[in-house]
Amino acid sequence: MIRYPQILPAMFSLLAFGVLMILGNWQMARLAWKEALIDRVETRLQAPQIMLPGAGVWSTLARDDFDYQPVRLTGRFDHDGEIHWYAGTFEGRTGVQVITPFLLEDGGVVLVNRGFVPDMLRSPEQRLQGQIGGVVSVSGLMRWPSERSRFDAPDDPEQGLFFVKDLDAMSASAGLVTAPFFVELDEKSSVAGGPAGGQTRVSFSNRHLEYALTWYGLAVTLVIIFILWQVVPSLGKRRDDGTALMDE
Repeated sequence: MIRYPQILPAMFSLLAFGVLMILGNWQMARLAWKEALIDRVETRLQAPQIMLPGAGVWSTLARDDFDYQPVRLTGRFDHDGEIHWYAGTFEGRTGVQVITPFLLEDGGVVLVNRGFVPDMLRSPEQRLQGQIGGVVSVSGLMRWPSERSRFDAPDDPEQGLFFVKDLDAMSASAGLVTAPFFVELDEKSSVAGGPAGGQTRVSFSNRHLEYALTWYGLAVTLVIIFILWQVVPSLGKRRDDGTALMDE
């Protein structure tokens, strides 16, 4: 009598195999996305610096065409509207990144990420030297807002502290209508006693192929274990009964 693998182990094994393959395929999709992101960022960073497009065309700018674009802009900082984005650590110190409305000379307002300050200098009164006034020209990268995930802490607009670069929420907190993007200042725009620029993340870890191979490897291992556990013993018992040798 032919003995087939047990139904319940087979069903669970098939389900686990499907899940592992889905996870592997998902990592392969993430790999394609990450490689495209890295290529786009590297290409954009090598592009020539341009003057920030005027407010009249902001609504027509596509993120994929201008994200990470090096730009130069001229105007005045509105330090009264300064807010903070929690930045974790930089050079071993915890702190925030200072985001300040920038009033452009040719009209319009852009939220400018001036860079990092440690917690001890979070208050503007502790870094008056860096609260530069008058018309200035600064340079940086155009960046689009981030999306909130379920793991992000809630913002505290009353304290001017945000945990996600939510442009709409930040603009509302400052009471301004702003550009649909940020400008993150480069290191050259840092000032003594003020925020340290050049905080834009331009390098990304890419281990998705490794993760995909891990999931696929586990799927193959599962198949092998299932065969050794369910199929091989069945074949052995069939041979012991003499029923499996008839067609050999």
